[in-house]
Amino acid sequence: MKPNYLPMLLLACLVGCTHPIEIAGEGDIRSSSGQHDCLLEEQPCEAVAVGAYNEDYRPEPRSGFQFVGWQNCLSQQGESCVFNVPADAVFKNWGKTMPPLVAKFAPLCEAAPAASFAAIQTVIFNGKGCSNNGCHGGSQPANGMNLTTGKAYAAIVNANARAGGGLKRVLPTDAENSFLYQKVAARTNPGSFRIAGSPMPLTGTALSANQLAALALWIDAGAPEFGRADELNEVERLLGLCNP
Repeated sequence: MKPNYLPMLLLACLVGCTHPIEIAGEGDIRSSSGQHDCLLEEQPCEAVAVGAYNEDYRPEPRSGFQFVGWQNCLSQQGESCVFNVPADAVFKNWGKTMPPLVAKFAPLCEAAPAASFAAIQTVIFNGKGCSNNGCHGGSQPANGMNLTTGKAYAAIVNANARAGGGLKRVLPTDAENSFLYQKVAARTNPGSFRIAGSPMPLTGTALSANQLAALALWIDAGAPEFGRADELNEVERLLGLCNP
């Protein structure tokens, strides 16, 4: 299990502290103050705060790359990572070095799987950690919904949602009335649906607008398991994949 640095971020108090800033992939990081920008050629970078640490970091992908998420972000707002740490909260930890803030970028165009559902599996279920052990993977997947490769399709399409009030997890041709779509949409767009339980994914970053649109498009096109019809090429594009 990866360590959870967020409590450390809250306690380490960044007055007079060093905050490393790193880039994975190809892109740059811009800061709202302009004092802590980090360019790909200059990284690893660092911010040294003296006084309150109030900074919004914004990712800027290089050509051919897309932003996929932050690591060790205190508070994410959209694609921005926000640090608002008051000065009086940080003197106790003067001189400490924070866990690095990492902006992760991935190639915009990768080889697409042979089917649109395989693309959903790869980018959303696997890429967002939904199929991990302790979530919807392993021997005891949450709510009995196994999202691992080879098992996810049967677990969601025309399957009853345990807490969905009679909804199917995925109702082919109707994303708006598919409980799985509602759960992830409620995380991407808070307030878009009233749902039972928590929006998903529970940890990590929400689906991007394009990823959510790809899921809806696949469902509305009938949620096919195999094949990639011409009208579903848009699914791969929205997921940042290439069509051969």
